Amino acid sequence: MIMKYRDKSEMKDSGVEWLGMIPVGWEVKKLKHLLEINPLKSEVVDMNINCNFVPMNKIHNSIVQTDEIKKVKYVYSGYTYFKNNDIVMAKVTPCYENGDIAIAKDLVNSSAFSTTEINVFRAKNVKTTFIFYVLQESHLVNYGSSHMTGVAGLKRVPTDYFSEFKIALPCNLEQNIIEEFLERKDKAMITLRNKIKIQIQKLKQAKQSLISEAVTGKIDLREWEIT
Repeated sequence: MIMKYRDKSEMKDSGVEWLGMIPVGWEVKKLKHLLEINPLKSEVVDMNINCNFVPMNKIHNSIVQTDEIKKVKYVYSGYTYFKNNDIVMAKVTPCYENGDIAIAKDLVNSSAFSTTEINVFRAKNVKTTFIFYVLQESHLVNYGSSHMTGVAGLKRVPTDYFSEFKIALPCNLEQNIIEEFLERKDKAMITLRNKIKIQIQKLKQAKQSLISEAVTGKIDLREWEIT
């Protein structure tokens, strides 16, 4: 697919330095007008039902691992709540910079609790998958890193940073097109990455085999030219 960029006549000044020019018809919105950030856990009313418990190391690479189950009453206090279709994102370094972000799916009773070192974003006036990609945009991530507070090794992105951050918002139709495009590219990159991993593993095995055969004398190297 050949990338086709918009003509300058189709663009306008966003009024936001990092955004620069954006398409005519797109709006500039603060995230707080599009998302519910860190929804209240009080919407969980039954303390005796099961839910997923998700440590930080089980949120990574667009995946929330949901193999651990606990009663709500045991994790209600001291943990962060989220439900199906919420976006969960690490706010502590280095997990934030490493891109530990995912959309929650297939949760037990549509409920989960995790470390307080995450932010939860629930789409209100925007497509969930579209905002999931927006939250991974390089300017947003890099500026977030520069706004971190706390001591070295325990720095966090403050929630207010996301509330006030301005993004370019297309109409729902264009949001859908962008989602589909990026999801296709994501799948293609994952496939390529997996193929590369397999090739790297094969090369490692070949190297190990070569070393073994060389140091045990199975290869006759007496006429090998050393330079």
